[in-house]
Amino acid sequence: HWRAGGGAYLSWHMPDVPWHEEGEDTAAVAAWQELLNLGLRCDLQAVTVHVPRVPVGVMPPGSAAWRSVAELYCRLLAPAAARGARLCIENMHMHAPEAPDATRRYGYLPGECLAWVAELRSRLGRETVAALLDLGHARNNSPFAGAFTLGAWYALIGREAGGYHVHQVVTTEAGMANHQALTGLHGPLISLSSFLWAWHVGQLNHGPVFLEITDPEGQMRSLRAV
Repeated sequence: HWRAGGGAYLSWHMPDVPWHEEGEDTAAVAAWQELLNLGLRCDLQAVTVHVPRVPVGVMPPGSAAWRSVAELYCRLLAPAAARGARLCIENMHMHAPEAPDATRRYGYLPGECLAWVAELRSRLGRETVAALLDLGHARNNSPFAGAFTLGAWYALIGREAGGYHVHQVVTTEAGMANHQALTGLHGPLISLSSFLWAWHVGQLNHGPVFLEITDPEGQMRSLRAV
C-alpha cells in the first residue's frame, strides 16, 4: 500500500547489533538477521543501524573488541550491502544512569561516530556507508551537549551524513524526552532554523530527512510545522 501510494525510499531501522564480549549470542544474531531479511523482502533502499552498544573504554580503534565488533557488523550487513542499500550509522546519546567515563556506550561524540563510519567504509566501501545524524540524540546528550552543540555536529558530521532523524526534545519531570512533536521553527530545544541554514549553505549533505515522532497526531503536526 505504501509503495502504491508513492513510497520510493524505504529506510529500515534495525535494533542494536547483538555483540557480547563473552561470545556470540547465536539466537539474538539469528533474530537480527531475520529482521533484516524482512526488510530485504520489502525492497529496502537503506538500513539505519546504531553505533555499537559497547562500552567506549574497550573500543580504541584497532583493539580486539573493535575488530570483533566491526567483523560482526560487516557480516550481518553484507546482504544489504550486496543489494546496493545505503548503510547509515546513527549517533546515540547519554542516558540518566550512565557516567561520562569509560563505562558509557560508544558513539556519543562526533569523532567516535566518524571513526566507526570510516572503519565500516574501509571494509564495505565508501559509497555504501554513511553517518545518520539524529538531531535529538546530539542535543539530549548531557554533559557533552555543551561542548558539542548541534552546530558542531553539523560542521563535523554534515558532509559525511546520508540522512537525518529530526524530532523535538522536551524537558519533563523525569528528564529530557526524545521523539516529541515539532511545533515551529524554534525550540524549545531543537531549532529547525539552524538545521535549514546548514542545509541551505551546503554544510549538510542533502539526504533523506525522517521525522522520528512517536505520537501519530504529533507526526502530522510535525509535518505541517516543517
